[in-house]
Amino acid sequence: MIKRQKKTSLSLCMIVKDEEANMAECLKSIRDVVDQIIIVDTGSIDRTVEIAGDFGAEVYDFIWCDDFAAARNESIKHATGEWILWMDADERLQESTVQNLRECLTSTVRPLCYKVTIRSLQGDGFYHDSDSYRLFSNHSGIHFEGRIHEQITLSARKAGAKEQNADFQLIHYGYNLEDEVMQAKLERNRILLERIVKDNNPNQAYYYFTLGQNYSSTDDYEQALECYDKALSLKQL
Repeated sequence: MIKRQKKTSLSLCMIVKDEEANMAECLKSIRDVVDQIIIVDTGSIDRTVEIAGDFGAEVYDFIWCDDFAAARNESIKHATGEWILWMDADERLQESTVQNLRECLTSTVRPLCYKVTIRSLQGDGFYHDSDSYRLFSNHSGIHFEGRIHEQITLSARKAGAKEQNADFQLIHYGYNLEDEVMQAKLERNRILLERIVKDNNPNQAYYYFTLGQNYSSTDDYEQALECYDKALSLKQL
């Protein structure tokens, strides 16, 4: 007889602001898997908090300080589950991969994090796939770093975490936006990326690379190339 490991508890952690258009569909996609929903709200003035409450979420207010990692770390501070999954409101758990997520939720003594495929829809049937460490065991020492494009990767490695690939998928709708909204998002991100590069963040190559991507998105190719060259020269990628 094969002995199956007992499912462990899962906390969903999110940071949001004015996401009433996305919140319900996001939480519907994940509610049958999670045991705790934690919402850190950074100043919503729409129905975001109300909708989160309808799903039984714990909602915590957070004063925005231009630091995504700080807000993410506030969210995981309240997590009681043995596992933590972090998502954004413009993402959905792919329905066909729900069981694959459940199968990741087994007991572990050593810290463990899973790399998850993120499929970003871009309209007209186009998409691109990327990956991110989105699921990790709730061990002390694993936390987010980075004012923007925040990650757990560095802290997980410092904690000696094992890294594995997961078979579940998140669908991301954040790039399928009206031009005006997308331009505002790019501008916000650019300001934060320029600041983190100026602050001499230890993971400079990554941030020069993502700043180059940002410049490319607005056809500022000369500055984009300068950032890509700088990223390569640091030999950290």
